[in-house]
Amino acid sequence: MKNTLKSYERLKSLKCIDYIFSKEGKSIHEEDLTIRYVLVKISDYPLKAGFSVSKRLYKKAHDRNKYKRWLREAYRTRKTPLLEYLKEKELAIHLFLILKTKAEGKTFQDIEKQVESCLQKLSKRIKS
Repeated sequence: MKNTLKSYERLKSLKCIDYIFSKEGKSIHEEDLTIRYVLVKISDYPLKAGFSVSKRLYKKAHDRNKYKRWLREAYRTRKTPLLEYLKEKELAIHLFLILKTKAEGKTFQDIEKQVESCLQKLSKRIKS
């Protein structure tokens, strides 16, 4: 399976995003990262994701874009085991990755480790 992040894998619907941030949504936290997620009954793809970096953290768009690129890349390369499990069990999940603190002094590898850790925690929660 290729490590891609096509448009149909992205979470764009405002209705879906609102649902993730409603009472139905659950959270997983790491040092600088939060994942909000919700299991859904009907979805055209088993694993959809959105990405966010707050304007309060980074005033300049190029800084926000850099960290969003990092989040997307880390997610893209680490999502395969979770995606295969969801396909096998015929489940669907929508998730949103949020950078919640300033990541100054952090490298891409640090962010990547946090994303991987969060995805592993998510896998454990779904499997139990």
